[in-house]
Amino acid sequence: MKKQNLILLIACILCFTLTQNKAYGQLGNIKKAAQKKVEKVNPIVKEEPQTSEKEETTVTSEKKKDETTVKPEGKIIYVAKTGSNKNPGTKEAPIKNLDKAIQVAEEYDKIYVQEGVYSGTFDVGYFEITKPLELYGSYNADFTKRDPINTPSVIQTIKDKATSSKQSIIIIYETHNVVIEGFTIDMGRHNNYDNNAPEGVETGYLTLTNTGGTPKRSAIKIVGNNVKIQNNTFANISYGGIFIMQRMNMDGKILIDNNVFVNVAQVGIECNPLRGPGEIREIEISNNTFAFTYGTTFLNDNLGCAVWLKGKANYNLHHNIFSYASDAGLRYLDVSESTLKLDYNLFMNNRKNDIHTSIYNKRVFITVEEFEDVDFVSSLVGNKRMTKKLPLNKAYTGEFINMAAEVSMEYDPNTDWNQVRSILGLPQQASGTAKISFFANKYPWQESTKLFGAVSDFGAQIPKTK
Repeated sequence: MKKQNLILLIACILCFTLTQNKAYGQLGNIKKAAQKKVEKVNPIVKEEPQTSEKEETTVTSEKKKDETTVKPEGKIIYVAKTGSNKNPGTKEAPIKNLDKAIQVAEEYDKIYVQEGVYSGTFDVGYFEITKPLELYGSYNADFTKRDPINTPSVIQTIKDKATSSKQSIIIIYETHNVVIEGFTIDMGRHNNYDNNAPEGVETGYLTLTNTGGTPKRSAIKIVGNNVKIQNNTFANISYGGIFIMQRMNMDGKILIDNNVFVNVAQVGIECNPLRGPGEIREIEISNNTFAFTYGTTFLNDNLGCAVWLKGKANYNLHHNIFSYASDAGLRYLDVSESTLKLDYNLFMNNRKNDIHTSIYNKRVFITVEEFEDVDFVSSLVGNKRMTKKLPLNKAYTGEFINMAAEVSMEYDPNTDWNQVRSILGLPQQASGTAKISFFANKYPWQESTKLFGAVSDFGAQIPKTK
């Protein structure tokens, strides 16, 4: 009996084990089926190796670098005086105003502008570029040919309508990869002039802000890098042609090439690279023609140079024509390092000599013939005095050469104003009158284009029509 019970017990144990194994087998099959189902929905992704914080910084830096150096292709936006701001900007349905086209454009778009006069929506005379864009002016009626001389796109500010609180007509602000090519920028209709015009000259002298006259505005202000300003005309600018505030932390360089500057007050081009992180970048100023730059006052005792270099940059100036500056053609006072290349430039009829610089902390004005004695340039080849005559307005040129300004002052301690100042312990003031023969009088911008191609191989050449 005991033997039978033992056999029965062993049989029960075997039965339980087989049943349990079968159950575990079925459960394993269920798990495998579920796993295959999950894998089908969410395929396995190969795990990438982890990147250290330093490597992440490097990758991010390289990405930012690529964003400024690699230039994607954008779309083309067309602008014409016959268009509408409600249009999509196609060739068949162009936009009317340039500032509107800049506003609706996306990064790396190109804007093609037909011939005509453009003053902005409601003639505000202000154009702000805060993204990579390329602007090409002077297209003919069907956008098949571009010719800045014969079919110009003129950016023109208008008195009492332009936004005088904006100190620039065009501002390129904190961006890169910007091109402005083939425009005429004229402030002749915006400025205030004296009524007494010399014979053969269109207007009297330019009245300044401190005499109740013209608001100071530059043509183009650049804050950024990798910008090209090419094949443009700047005429009758009241406070500087181009201001350059280069960002060292942006790749590329700034190129000002093949432009004409005529009748610009203060300075034709001012270079003032911004301090900050990054390395020194290049500013290239090439193949430009400068004529008639004036100072900041009637006496022309401050500025009035064609180009003013201030701050550190790798300056490369070549094949320019510096003529008829009320100061020197080139002003370069920061001579602590030899970062200036000055090659193959022509100088002519600058009132205070060719270069305004500093030697032993003393300002001097030197001629082109004395360049060989300076030691603050890294390259100095082929600069000379120009003997060829430029095709400039004859009456205007004569007035510039004979330009003079006189100020007579009279002091009267008994005036009401000086009595008040005396009571308050303030310095006394004299009153006076200024006698001005000529100062930044309006120049016909149409005649400015005659300077393109005036001298072979030097200065602005005739832009290639496309």
